Amino acid sequence: MLEALAVLADVDATTAADAAVQALQRHLGLAATGEITPALLSRAQAAARAVHAEAEVGAAEAAETASALYEQIAGDREREVEAARARQPPRPTCLTEEEVGASRLAEARCALEAAGHWRRAAEPAGADALALELRAASAQARARRAATAAGPWFRSAAAGHLAAGDRLQGSRALEGALKAAALLAEATVTREPMP
Repeated sequence: MLEALAVLADVDATTAADAAVQALQRHLGLAATGEITPALLSRAQAAARAVHAEAEVGAAEAAETASALYEQIAGDREREVEAARARQPPRPTCLTEEEVGASRLAEARCALEAAGHWRRAAEPAGADALALELRAASAQARARRAATAAGPWFRSAAAGHLAAGDRLQGSRALEGALKAAALLAEATVTREPMP
């Protein structure tokens, strides 16, 4: 009895596997023979690479959107600092300056993440690889600009905090400046172009 059940299970598994292979063949536009062939494997791998590239493009676009939002936040905070400095008497701006630095740092991180996604999307892209590599280079350049912009804001905030005697906030702002320098170094690393 057990042997008969095992044979039936094998038949069911084989039938299910054949049906799955046939469904994949139909999906890929091949004749639904149920046979696993080199052509099937090649088409399935190409389809998987395309899905992966599409996911990387979506992630890159999301990271670029986040980068743009952080850039907008930084710009708003920069205007607040300018307005506070223009008042008579000028108001302290240390915390807002730190916010500008943090927003620029987040902008740089998101842009650098986008660059990585664009590069991974370019790997299987064939003819579109150059366009995707250009998007990656543009995102990496944006990361460099934002990281470069973050450092002075953090240093200015640290100077203000330390002048006011707030060593804890001053050291946190200096830590932000170090993070900006590290991110700038990461964004400056030259990537090998796609073959």
